[in-house]
Amino acid sequence: MDQFVCVRVVQAWGMDLSLFQFDWQATWMVFLMNSERVIYGRYGRSSENTVEGLRTALEGALELHKNYPANKAELEGKAGTSLPWKTPEALPAIQEKGKYREAESKGGCIHCHNVLSGVTKSFRAAGQAVPERFAAPYPAPERMGVSLDTKERATVTSVTAGSPAEKGGLQRGDKILRLGGQPILSIADVQWVLFSGPGSGPLKVEFDRAGQKLDAMVTLPPGWRTR
Repeated sequence: MDQFVCVRVVQAWGMDLSLFQFDWQATWMVFLMNSERVIYGRYGRSSENTVEGLRTALEGALELHKNYPANKAELEGKAGTSLPWKTPEALPAIQEKGKYREAESKGGCIHCHNVLSGVTKSFRAAGQAVPERFAAPYPAPERMGVSLDTKERATVTSVTAGSPAEKGGLQRGDKILRLGGQPILSIADVQWVLFSGPGSGPLKVEFDRAGQKLDAMVTLPPGWRTR
């Protein structure tokens, strides 16, 4: 922690939605990034946060930072996906919150969970279909058929029979190093790749199995987010 500059964001007013995209239902989320707004990784989910898991994510971020900017290209996928609105207060569905007020004032704060409902309602208000990734946001790794160790970056603890992960060849004990070309520092990073990735189709997995670096291809079927 001493090697990081820690900043606590206490409310969502003015939050850059092109950068800070995460599981808006979670109560706590960490962005590991540098001063150039390049994201190394995310940590946190709606349940099962651990000190050990956070530590491994911090260590991974420091490793990526040591190699920056040579590794800048492989970090591009960690940036936010495109949204029509720059900040939460620009969302039509929550503009009734009014002008900026201090977080401590009654009714003055936009909470993170307001952002998700604001995005979905604003798409509908504009007569647009809600993109599937926002209708079923931040899929758990179990959606592709794996459970992951909460105390490690992304180590497989079990594989669901008949799942895309099993069909792709993943096994218990495999340590996911990259998913969809992105370095993985945590379970939240896996969720980010699933959130921002394709609606269906192949997803490359690079992993360590007993010290051997291997590749696999997990093919996500149509509708996998909501099944």
